Amino acid sequence: RLYAGLRDNNQSLSGLIAYSTANLGLTAGDRTERIRGELVSANYFSVLGVQPTIGSAFAPSDETPGAPRAALISDALWTRFFNRDPNVLNKTISLNGRSFSVVGVAPNKFSGMLRGMATDVWVTLPHAADFEDLAAVPLDVVEQPLPARARLGDWDLVLRVTERARKILHVPHVL
Repeated sequence: RLYAGLRDNNQSLSGLIAYSTANLGLTAGDRTERIRGELVSANYFSVLGVQPTIGSAFAPSDETPGAPRAALISDALWTRFFNRDPNVLNKTISLNGRSFSVVGVAPNKFSGMLRGMATDVWVTLPHAADFEDLAAVPLDVVEQPLPARARLGDWDLVLRVTERARKILHVPHVL
């Protein structure tokens, strides 16, 4: 609730993303590998200003419960598993036994939000339930704390953003 509330009701940020990490088992064709994945809000790539090399980033509809399972893969994974095949789009990969369709390939220099650890695949946060055998849950009712990053529309707004977040979160003013 907190993430969706901040994302949808802010007036000072140009974007807010949420993400989490997961170790996943990837199977593509006859190959299997343990990889690092990020479970992300659908606006993750657009807020970060990252355009896929091929294909597309996630759409808001990819974040709704019941949405088709879509995945963006890293350039490194595209090279290792698919020999940079431009026809990788719409191919099916298995993540922890669940089928996902490849919708895009991240640019070569982009490795995700994890410092020092390269991410190989991104899927939208509601699909975390696919890895936990839980019912799909919309982002506005996710209760677990999620890391978040914001992009300010204007650096002069830092104090106003902080004050607005403090009010939304009901955090007392401390200085």
